[in-house]
Amino acid sequence: MPRKPRKSAAEDLETYDRVAADPASGIATLEACLVDGLPVDSASPEAKVGFEAIEDFTVVAEVQEEDTEGRRTFLAEHGLEVMTRILPMLLGDPGEVGDWTLHKAADVSLQIMLPLISQEAALPKVAEFATKCLENRDRWQNKNAAVMALTSAFQPDQPADFVLPALEMILQLAHDEHDEVRNSVLYALGRCVERCAQIFSPDHLDPIVASTLSGLQDPSSRNASTACYAAYILVEPASELRLGDGKPALSRYFLPLCEALVGVTSRDDVMKDMLLQSTHEALTEIIRLTPPDCLEAVAALGSEMVALLHTLNGNAYTGGLTAAEWAVLRERQCGVIPSIGELARVLPKETLMPSIEPVMEQLWAALEYGRDVDPEVDDVVNGLAELNIRSNKENRPSRYEDVAESVLLALGTIIETLGGDYLRFAPPFNSHLMHAMKLSHGHLAAGAAGVVGDMSRALGTKFEPFCDDFVELALEVLGKPDILQETQSSLLATLGDIGCATGGPFVKHFIPCIAALLRAGTEVAVRTQDLDDLDEVDRILDMRSSVLDGLTGIFQCSDMEDFKEISAGTVPDVVRFLEAVSADDIEDDTKSVAGLLGDLLGLFPDMMRPTAPFAKRVVEKGLRGVNAETIESSRWLQERIKRVESS
Repeated sequence: MPRKPRKSAAEDLETYDRVAADPASGIATLEACLVDGLPVDSASPEAKVGFEAIEDFTVVAEVQEEDTEGRRTFLAEHGLEVMTRILPMLLGDPGEVGDWTLHKAADVSLQIMLPLISQEAALPKVAEFATKCLENRDRWQNKNAAVMALTSAFQPDQPADFVLPALEMILQLAHDEHDEVRNSVLYALGRCVERCAQIFSPDHLDPIVASTLSGLQDPSSRNASTACYAAYILVEPASELRLGDGKPALSRYFLPLCEALVGVTSRDDVMKDMLLQSTHEALTEIIRLTPPDCLEAVAALGSEMVALLHTLNGNAYTGGLTAAEWAVLRERQCGVIPSIGELARVLPKETLMPSIEPVMEQLWAALEYGRDVDPEVDDVVNGLAELNIRSNKENRPSRYEDVAESVLLALGTIIETLGGDYLRFAPPFNSHLMHAMKLSHGHLAAGAAGVVGDMSRALGTKFEPFCDDFVELALEVLGKPDILQETQSSLLATLGDIGCATGGPFVKHFIPCIAALLRAGTEVAVRTQDLDDLDEVDRILDMRSSVLDGLTGIFQCSDMEDFKEISAGTVPDVVRFLEAVSADDIEDDTKSVAGLLGDLLGLFPDMMRPTAPFAKRVVEKGLRGVNAETIESSRWLQERIKRVESS
């Protein structure tokens, strides 16, 4: 909510001193001005006193970092008293001050004050405030203030005897004639489900879903967008609740919600208020949680989406669009593609395979039909690389990049589902993946490298025909000085995926790949506890994790026995890197270090025997971890050490 500009620190302290000295003064002053229900103009001194009283107690609640002798709680309770007794008399004046209206002041103040007060003291006051506001329903501000106050009170531990009556009060306003009130109701429904779903039964969801469906048809694009938020939130609780026959409650709402959301995408105002994006986010979520008895319906929905993408791709291929029309087209493509990817995740493989051809054709077309020309740039751009360079210079991604990122995400999901059956689709997409990987300074490169890793894991030894091209390109890109960190991390991990998958054909790349990994490892083999820059710490940990993944993948190569001789010379450097990483005492790293040490002990027992003391320290550290995977990896390393020492 918009906030009134904060006072200076000195004014905050002055306010605190004044209110702390006499917390009831603001209440008494304003009540004296409002005897007999005297109408108050928001520009009048009386209304200003009301604003000041609300702000005073809110500021006090914020600036008091410690609740010394209960004073912060005491002041918050008085702030709630101000709102309960006085605020309803001030609402509804058309001359309210800018965006900082009294009902929004109430919402912000409640969010700050309620956590400071016990439920027993706070909830009756909130209910009383909402009831008072609704005594005059001719004023939309009164209704809005009531909804916002109740929404602020929804918390995970609230009792049902507060939440359910509050929800009923809110639902009564679902069809209010004022846009602002309906919007607040839709937001309140999402917030209530998000925070209080544990007290709901399927029957409680019925009126919430009905109001959400109505909101999706609201003439206001802003309200429809908020209804998409409510739909997004309620899907997961509905998938967890069970009907009398044992089916998920979502089964009851799945088809109506899908049909309503698909209907939203054809609205004339779908590009306003992030409506298109919100709609597809909700659709993707409901598809992700498709109940088993709704697979037939979701398959039909998938056919609709592929047909829609076919139409959009055709428009892109035909061309002749203005820059604005092109932007809308790209937004629509970016909306529908993630849902198609999610469909591939939820549909059984036997259901997906007969219809996979048109899906892959349209994903490829989404990449192909806009790569060379994008009207958002000043001239015809030949090739993805130049397009990306131009967009980076302008400090904004191109529409094509948005589409390409969406396709790569969907493609990764489809590869995971198809497994080895992806092989026949790989060649036409590989050219796009290689184009994207060359963009060492572009975000697409990281996504493309991730997809290559997905493909190598899915295809296994069937990846062999593509191994040389992708490894050589990855090493080339890793050598560029302008490479982005996220691209570098993704490529390093992908080297491990390729090495682990392909075996023998990877032997020629072993030494340069290990060298690239250790070169990156040298940069991040530092103690992060000594660093103050949290962003730098995150960068180091991310890069370090990728190096460990890459090394682990390569040394787990199924044909490792065939080229142990050439790899033996790299072991001392790898162990030194692991010792430096272990010194940082990060549990996720400990798990990876333990796993890689175990692999090396198994491959090179004689060479690794002197490292047993270090390996034992890693085991001790890992067994003290809290992550089950870390403990399991450490126990496995412990067994490896015993084998080496007993041989």
